[in-house]
Amino acid sequence: MGLTNARIAEVKADLFAEDIDVPAEAVGWSEERLVAYIERGGVEPTSVPAGTVPPVPLGRPTRVACLHGTAGNEKIFRIQLAKLIASLREEIVFEVFEGSRVIEPGNPHGDSMRKYFGQKEVLREYAPALIDADGLRIYEPQATADAVLDLESRISGAGGCDALLGFSQGANFISMLAARHSSGIGPLSSLRCVILLAPARPGWVSQPAWLATFARPIGLPCLVVGGASDEAAGTGPTEVAALFRGCRYVEHAEGHRPLPAERHDAEMVMEAIRKFLHEHCPR
Repeated sequence: MGLTNARIAEVKADLFAEDIDVPAEAVGWSEERLVAYIERGGVEPTSVPAGTVPPVPLGRPTRVACLHGTAGNEKIFRIQLAKLIASLREEIVFEVFEGSRVIEPGNPHGDSMRKYFGQKEVLREYAPALIDADGLRIYEPQATADAVLDLESRISGAGGCDALLGFSQGANFISMLAARHSSGIGPLSSLRCVILLAPARPGWVSQPAWLATFARPIGLPCLVVGGASDEAAGTGPTEVAALFRGCRYVEHAEGHRPLPAERHDAEMVMEAIRKFLHEHCPR
């Protein structure tokens, strides 16, 4: 049976090794392997080379918790991801966790979303989005803290997840959940990997409440997808990818959208997502 994040934190404390980064894959290790890793200063024993031991098979469909973009909801996000969901419906369960806040009437994204998806849609967000003096994305602090704890509670209450997948604001918040998980904080102990579609430039990592959590590279497998013509996210995807240790990056030619419209690019992105999930969440 694999370790939990709580037990990993206990072992690190017992060995006075809080300064040693333990990879996210350690949740599938034995305690003996973890102790050996720590005693070698964060290096795998030569009998078990780093990266050569595959994750423990799940023995069930993969559970992917999804977070939508600003001014979105479950219905809209399922429409946006329809091709991906259909292609993986036999092996992956996608569950969308909506933002608990309804957007304000003056939200600039509301009109464009209702233009495409209808005037009656109730559009949601996880926290009010702001921009700092350098043009980086930040969030109202208390609303952000409330949203992160609410998401962790709802996801864990629904049985947890093996992977997180988010677009735009949803991707930004997944980076926060991933950083907490990598630091041994929160209840998402079964989380194995994250997929971030078009995240913003990460000003939130420098907000006081998040400085310590993002002080080290996030030790969780990550796939970031960016668009070469995405003016909304700008350099956000590559900047967010740099927050992770060894993040995988894929780029398509289009703008700010979960999946590109052009068939070849869409297939390329979906295949990257499929391979990533199969690698880190084998059946």
